[in-house]
Amino acid sequence: MTGINTKYIQETIQPILWDYDIDPVVFYNIALGEHSAVGMLNQERALLRILQQLPFYDILDLFGKTFLKKNLTPDLIKKMRFAHQRKL
Repeated sequence: MTGINTKYIQETIQPILWDYDIDPVVFYNIALGEHSAVGMLNQERALLRILQQLPFYDILDLFGKTFLKKNLTPDLIKKMRFAHQRKL
């Protein structure tokens, strides 16, 4: 896990996990690719959830520019639900 404060991770990610029974830190680590998938929840699904539901500046704080440049692939962006989000 990166040097992000665990409390910040919990407070930021918990609201988007209303339909998951998972610890926000585990969810974050799945999104980072540092934790194996839990059931159907893999890195791609975790990243999509975060990209579609969190404000962009929270995403930057959580992941940083380097991670986003590497992991925001055209294939992942195409899977985002709303067209206006795919254009950002």
